[in-house]
Amino acid sequence: MPEPVDLDNDRQDYSRGQQWHARQANARKESAVLKALAETVACPPPPKGCGMPPGAQCVVRFTGEPPKPLNRMPAHPARIALARKATES
Repeated sequence: MPEPVDLDNDRQDYSRGQQWHARQANARKESAVLKALAETVACPPPPKGCGMPPGAQCVVRFTGEPPKPLNRMPAHPARIALARKATES
């Protein structure tokens, strides 16, 4: 039979929270680095990207609507891959 959970002991939850915050901080740093790297090259044209020039943020395009900035990703994956190839050579 499993041991009862001690609800008064917040130490375990705090340590999990601390790890979660550290992962989130690292993800934000990585996202900022990838965004800066991606903006050094042009985004490929649709359907792989948005066709934005170097130095411009990627956008999402829907028919009949103005372009909106890309959310939840630093750039289109194809643009990130192009930027990584450009820095390797």
